[in-house]
Parts: sequence; structure tokens; C-alpha cells
Amino acid sequence: MTKDWLNHCLNEALPDDAVVVDDYWVDREIFDARTAGSFYMHSPAAGLGWGMPAAIGAALAAPDRPMVCPLGDGAYLFGNPASCHQAIAMHDTPLLTILCNNARWGAVQTSTIGVFPEGHAARGPKPAPLSDLRPVPDFEKYVEASGGYGERIEDRAAVPDAIRRAIRMVREDGRQVLLKIICE
Repeated sequence: MTKDWLNHCLNEALPDDAVVVDDYWVDREIFDARTAGSFYMHSPAAGLGWGMPAAIGAALAAPDRPMVCPLGDGAYLFGNPASCHQAIAMHDTPLLTILCNNARWGAVQTSTIGVFPEGHAARGPKPAPLSDLRPVPDFEKYVEASGGYGERIEDRAAVPDAIRRAIRMVREDGRQVLLKIICE
């Protein structure tokens, strides 16, 4: 499953009033934000892990719009997910977290190779040293600890329906949802 496919799925499955707070993989050349105020991404001063806390704040500011936070597994870990899921439950701010799980800090690997294109990270084992996240936790269980719903998705054809189903849970049931999508 590729990030391009996930962007296509967002276009297909999200309602027009959804707000996306991106902390990793949304590509603005593919994803079509439909209205003003419906897409936010990091500032140059931000780093991995800012997205989920920002999405909680956005959900508090716009409680009538479904809030979606696409991020990677590394960004999820940097954002202190246990605290974020607890804050979502505490403040009753349902949120859909879509986690692209590729078992590595891709940003770390890409940045390292960008700075040192002939270095060990470029020549060595893949993923590059210090960017491998294995063994990968069952991230979908993290949300369950705070009363939410978590789902692991490995079949690319299942992604659009999973997003639609998750949006219904966020909107109609007021639940937080985490979709862990196994990616390349």
C-alpha cells in the first residue's frame, strides 16, 4: 500500500466538510481539500508529532466537522499517543487517526540520506540504522485503552470503506477511531 493510494482513498472517502490535519503523508498534488479551512499541515517550525495534538485542538474549535489526522507510525510515537487518546476521551473530541504503518521513521532515513548520500545509511541495510521501528506495537490497541475503536488494515481495497465507516463512528457515535494501515 502506497501513500499515493492512501491520498486517493482520502479523496474518495472523506465528506466535503472533513478537516484534515496532516502530520506525514498527505500529498497536496493528489489530495483535494474541498473548502477553505479544511487542510492543515506543519509549519517550518514544527516537527514529527505535532499533528495529533493539533487535530485535538482543531476538533475542539470545530466540533461539528469530522476531524482526520493522517500520520506515520514515527509521528504517532513522537506525539505521545497515550496522552493524546486520553485527551480526546477527556474532552469528548472524536477524531479519526489514519496511521500509515511502514515500521520505520521514513523521515529520519530520508533526511539522513539527503545529507549524506554516500554515507552508511545510503549504503547499509534497509531500513537505515536508527530508523527501524520493529517490533511494531499493536497501535490499534492504544486507542482502545481510551474507549476508542482501532482497526488494522492490510488489504488496499478495504481502505475507502474503512475510512467511510470510521467517519460514521466519529460523526454519529462520537467515538475516536484509529485505522492502522500497513504500508510500504
